[in-house]
Amino acid sequence: GVETQLFEGIEPDPSIETVFKGAAAMRKFLPDVIVAIGGGSPMDAGKAIALLAVNDTPEDKLFAGEWKSVLPVICIPTTAGTGSEVTQYSILSDDKAQTKRAIASPLIFPKIALLDSKYQLALPRATTVNTALDALSHNVESMLSIRSTPLSSAVAKSGVEAFRKSLKALTDDALTADDRANLIYASTTGGIAIAQTTTNIVHALGYSLTYFRHIDHGRANALTL
Repeated sequence: GVETQLFEGIEPDPSIETVFKGAAAMRKFLPDVIVAIGGGSPMDAGKAIALLAVNDTPEDKLFAGEWKSVLPVICIPTTAGTGSEVTQYSILSDDKAQTKRAIASPLIFPKIALLDSKYQLALPRATTVNTALDALSHNVESMLSIRSTPLSSAVAKSGVEAFRKSLKALTDDALTADDRANLIYASTTGGIAIAQTTTNIVHALGYSLTYFRHIDHGRANALTL
C-alpha cells in the first residue's frame, strides 16, 4: 500500500532541491535498496538521495563530506557517457552558487552496476552523441590529470581506443550492437579512471556552459576539451 509516486522525478542536471525531496520520499518507507535507472542525472540523484535518506544533513553541509551511512545503490545506466555507475561522485546543480557541484564519498560507490548495451538501443541520436562525448572527455581528462597513474591511464587509454573504433559509426548514425558495446565500455572505463584521478578544468569550464547556456553536459565538455 506504499504510494509509489512520491515526488515529481529527476530532471536533467538534478538540483539540490530535487534530491532533498527524493530523500524525504525515501524516509516515508526506507527501502532496503535504491535502484537508479537512466543516465547520469538519475544515477547521481539516486546516490545523493541514498545518503540524505539516512543522514540528518542540512543543505549548507551537503558538500562537506560528513556522512555516516548510506542506503545501497544499484545502478543501471541507459546511456553510455557518465560512468556514474562506477564512481563515488554525485553531481548536482547548485542554484545558489550558480554552478554544478560534486558530493564525493566512498560510501556512494554503487554496490552493483548492471551494464548492457541493449538498454541503449532506443536512445535518441543527440543523447547518444552527447553522452559518448562525455565518456571520451572523462578518459582524456583522467590521462591528463596530475593524479594519473600508469594503471588509471591504461584503463582510460583502452576507453579512448574503444571510442575510436566506433567514432565513424557514431558520426554516420550507423551504430551496430558492437559499437554500442564499445561506447558503454568507454563510458565505464572513464568512470573507473576519474574515480581515481577526478576530472579537471574541462569539466569546471563546462559546468558554466551547462548551467547558464543549458548545453548538454557531454557536449559542453567536448566544446571545452
